[in-house]
Amino acid sequence: MKTKITLVALLLTIFTINTVKAQSELFFLGYVYFKNSAEKQIMIPFATIKFYELDNPDKIVAITISAINGSYAIKGLDTYSKYIVKVSAPGIDEQAFISRPNSGKIKFGDISTHTQLVVDEGYENPVEKQSFTPDTFEDKKNITIVQMIEMLPDLEIVNNDIMTKDGGSVRLMVNGFNLDVTLFTKLKDLPITDAKCMVYYDLSNFEASLYDGVLNIRLNAGDEAADPHFRAISLLPYNK
Repeated sequence: MKTKITLVALLLTIFTINTVKAQSELFFLGYVYFKNSAEKQIMIPFATIKFYELDNPDKIVAITISAINGSYAIKGLDTYSKYIVKVSAPGIDEQAFISRPNSGKIKFGDISTHTQLVVDEGYENPVEKQSFTPDTFEDKKNITIVQMIEMLPDLEIVNNDIMTKDGGSVRLMVNGFNLDVTLFTKLKDLPITDAKCMVYYDLSNFEASLYDGVLNIRLNAGDEAADPHFRAISLLPYNK
């Protein structure tokens, strides 16, 4: 019973953080994607998104990484201002866009900042991944999720930070969502049986990547990050 309560509490925390912030502040929210030969929008995970001041194009004011479903959010900026938005992704060179300022009609919630990247014909995401299930550690069924992370071949935990064994930074995602890093501490009491699997994505070979890797923990409960149910409209390219 304690295990189930802890897992529910974690999922409620995730939902509350996302919902309350969305209802109480204005922020930028977008999806990074490309169009394939059939004109289908394909979402791009692990893109690096940088916001620059329009009047000072060398000054970065925000930076983040896109989630498994290509989504990202930028909070804490003046939504009534324009920004230069530069986006790169594994196997895709950096491309620049200009954000649309809030017209004043939106009082709370998100300002759309979707970006369509131009890719080479036949582009496929080159990121390599490794998947681990609880069955991987069949003789250690009583360990916690955090202990399972420590047993993964390329990772370690240092002062509550997940890192590669050569000191690289690792971003934690849960069910594909790019969440507040403080949620890591809430995973400590969850048993390994609450995890469907862990998937590690190696980004160390991509120089422009914000992190050296991403660890996505797929829990048995809760929704997983999914593609948008609408057709995204991209920001316009930025021309100096």
